[in-house]
Amino acid sequence: MIIYCLLMAHDLDIDLDSALAEKLAENEEKYPRDAVSGRSTKYTNL
Repeated sequence: MIIYCLLMAHDLDIDLDSALAEKLAENEEKYPRDAVSGRSTKYTNL
């Protein structure tokens, strides 16, 4: 499965390094570490 995803990313000219960095930055903004760390509260109730 991973090989298929890598081949597809190559064929679509997707830079996986930058795509991953962008996704991690979006998640950090959406789920700030200080607000969610150590809590079992659902993310929609933050």
